[in-house]
Amino acid sequence: MRIGIGIGLGMMPRPAAGNAPAGHPRAPATPDTAALLFAGHSFTQTGWGGVTSDGQHGGILYEGWPGATLSDFVPFGSAQQVWDLDGHLRNSDYDLVIGSEVTTDFANGYPALDSPAAANTMQHLYWYGLEAAERGAELMLLQVWAPDGAAHLDPNAAVFFEGLRRWLMEKLGRPVWTIPAGQYVAALRAAGHAVYSDGMHLLPPFARGISYLEYSMLTQQRCPFVRAGDEDIDQLAWDTLLTWECAGMGGPVVTAVPPYADPLSEPLPRGGLLPLSDPSFVQRGLNVIRRTPTRFEYNPTANDSRRVASWNFAPAEGTRIRATITTDVDTYFRVGNDTDLAATGIINIVPMMAAGTHQIDVTMTGNLLGRSKIGFLNTGGAGNVRISNWLVTPP
Repeated sequence: MRIGIGIGLGMMPRPAAGNAPAGHPRAPATPDTAALLFAGHSFTQTGWGGVTSDGQHGGILYEGWPGATLSDFVPFGSAQQVWDLDGHLRNSDYDLVIGSEVTTDFANGYPALDSPAAANTMQHLYWYGLEAAERGAELMLLQVWAPDGAAHLDPNAAVFFEGLRRWLMEKLGRPVWTIPAGQYVAALRAAGHAVYSDGMHLLPPFARGISYLEYSMLTQQRCPFVRAGDEDIDQLAWDTLLTWECAGMGGPVVTAVPPYADPLSEPLPRGGLLPLSDPSFVQRGLNVIRRTPTRFEYNPTANDSRRVASWNFAPAEGTRIRATITTDVDTYFRVGNDTDLAATGIINIVPMMAAGTHQIDVTMTGNLLGRSKIGFLNTGGAGNVRISNWLVTPP
């Protein structure tokens, strides 16, 4: 029997101690040899615990997990900011990625699920899921805990993350599970523990507790590296996993999500309206190093008079294009009517880009419209060109 619950996160039924029963909904479990990616703000990094740009967050999976561990960290970083980091999430191999979302509204918490802010989170976590699926990896969410004195935000976070989880499962067509870190910290507080180091982050024993929680949820086994004195903290982590359905270990308690209007019924693919991996791609005089929906890296060759890459593109007025272009050679970003982006009908979208890094953010309007091709032309000597964080969005 499953129990629906919307409040009271600090109080929970206490399952019998011991190892998990067979037949967990989340199957198969993650072997502890798997490569893990922790992609998010400091709460997301807590269980991992390795050193980031603002210090070490107390957990011990970076040394206790036998498999590889990776980190994409942005302080107070949103799902979008972590995506824009263009780090391991989009460029490395892994078996499981743990993502999350941040809020700095400590009065109201996370936004309503039908809001534009929630739609932005959904879009970016959807892209996390596509990156994971491409690798045969799993996407998992981490539900955050409330700051000190803000326990009223726990139910808000529970609804927000459960809503995200259900939305992602619908759009991705695959299971998504949520690490109940918020419920766990609420249970620690309810048990009388003073958990905070600075009003937000956790003291070392409880940061280690997040490590125990994550190890046990991933493997569906008791954590083998519990520190002496942490036995009760570990037991509460195990009890939490056997209580909450979102952990995938047979827990009966389900967070109720009130009905809402889907703010993103059709999420964009990676790269948006024109992924760089689009099959209309034509190139001449380039040594292509890598081409993904959001990244294109190549070396112009010296033995061709026309070094160009182009795609079919007929945007509506107001279409927006964003990208980062890092180049060693003169680079033109232009529209035209033929694959060579030759003189007839060409318009440069931005002025010629000399060697360096250039941030592109342009709205297609006026004389940029009415052409059928878009792409890059290189002149000058040999070098490297990298287009990253490519995104084309509708008006």
